[in-house]
Amino acid sequence: MIICLCGSTRFTSEMLVIQWELTKQGHIVLSWCALPENYPRGKDRNHIGDQENVKTIVDAVHFKKIELADEIQVINVNNYIGESTTNEIKHANKLNKPVKYLF
Repeated sequence: MIICLCGSTRFTSEMLVIQWELTKQGHIVLSWCALPENYPRGKDRNHIGDQENVKTIVDAVHFKKIELADEIQVINVNNYIGESTTNEIKHANKLNKPVKYLF
């Protein structure tokens, strides 16, 4: 199965573990770009797309990942779902993709 992970970039650590666990089960996992803590220096990496003026591009690429997926899984730690994730869920719903909430 092709699974697209969606969620706030503040949950990148959780995403990496979930990605690994799903991959071990034989799934193809699509997710957001995971940047190391030291990139970029002096900036909030949670909103790097905004800071580098590429949010529109990055969002469009993630929407394409949703289109390729059989389902999306939402990483909603403490039930947090931000604006971008809400838009991703709406996009998946328009495409009749199953949406699974993980937390």
